[in-house]
Amino acid sequence: MKNSANSQIPSVKIGKQVWMKRNLDVTVFNNGDPILQIETAEEWMEAGEKKIPACCYYENDSSYGEVFGMLYNWYAVSDPRGLAPIGWRIPDENDFQELADSFGGDSDAGVELKSTSSRWENYGVEEDEDCKGTNKSGFNGLPGGSRGECRGEDFFAMGGNGDWWSLTEDPDDTTCALKRGLAFDSMEFDKASQYKYCGFSVRCLK
Repeated sequence: MKNSANSQIPSVKIGKQVWMKRNLDVTVFNNGDPILQIETAEEWMEAGEKKIPACCYYENDSSYGEVFGMLYNWYAVSDPRGLAPIGWRIPDENDFQELADSFGGDSDAGVELKSTSSRWENYGVEEDEDCKGTNKSGFNGLPGGSRGECRGEDFFAMGGNGDWWSLTEDPDDTTCALKRGLAFDSMEFDKASQYKYCGFSVRCLK
């Protein structure tokens, strides 16, 4: 998918914000430069060490992109050539906090941000009823998994977790940036700091 001002991108108004209803799946920056698409774990880590923008499909399977979009390292997210389609932008932590506060704050917002999709399962275990997504927000959060050194695995947690980069760096550790996450067994919209080489989903807003 090319980066462009696409009026057909599904969106939802939440409070004063307008969010995409799906994860980003672009493979070029706004100036037309391609984003390096990486398959092997070794090359993914090397790109992170060299601060090279990179993207991939979960387990390098392009069919996942139709539902979950792509995974990006933070260097792609923050690249000045522009990852977000024209007319959209990458959220910072303040944007995510405003989103969470619209649904009761960090500890409770996850239920209303998660989609109702049956894809929310973890190794075949369905969501706990209290944690089951209602998607009352319209955000349609999906469990697209992640990439990077997580529990010794290259790709991790599709079906169990959805994580989204923010544009905000960790003020205490410049090797990390802040992200938000949803989990199949949690009601939270979790905030955490992760290494910039990790691969997470991206959701844009206007």
